[in-house]
Formats: sequence, C-alpha cells, structure tokens
Amino acid sequence: MIENEPNEITLIFHSDKEEDKKMRAFVETISTYKTKTLDLKRDSLTETQLAEIATKMKVSVSGFVNQTYIDRIHSETKQGIQSMTDNDILTLNSLLSNQAI
Repeated sequence: MIENEPNEITLIFHSDKEEDKKMRAFVETISTYKTKTLDLKRDSLTETQLAEIATKMKVSVSGFVNQTYIDRIHSETKQGIQSMTDNDILTLNSLLSNQAI
C-alpha cells in the first residue's frame, strides 16, 4: 500500500493526460507538503492497492473509472460497465493495465 508521512501527498496520475499534467504542476507548488508521484503510464496499481485506496477515500472503486472513457463507448457497453461490481471493475482494470482508470 501507498503510505504517507505527515504533510506528504501521493499523487497518482497519468503523464499522457493533459489534465493530469496540470494537476501535478499545481500540487508541486504547494510548499507545505512533500509530493510523491505515481505515474500510471509507467507503474500500475494492483487490484488490492486500488481497493485499499478506495477504502481510505471512502468511495467505491467504480468512482475511479474515467468518465470520459465511459462517455465515448457504445451504450450497451456503457450499461454493462455501469452495472459492474467493484470486484468486476478491479478485474477489468488488471486486464486493461490501468488504461480505463
């Protein structure tokens, strides 16, 4: 699991995404926090890590699915993804190597 010290932030981002690049630049300007980064372009998260992050954030794993990705896919596929359980999403994530999350 990704553990932080007091006043430390772990930023999980994808360096090919423009919004993520802007977010990283912003976070690194916050001088009161040390920033650790995890780039999903180079590093993947395991199913266990994603589940633990969701638990710590008090959200469901489905909240990690990139909504832009969902908006671009066929409506039947979209309905299928929206009806998936957290375990299904974690399994799909490992199969896609973090491309949809």
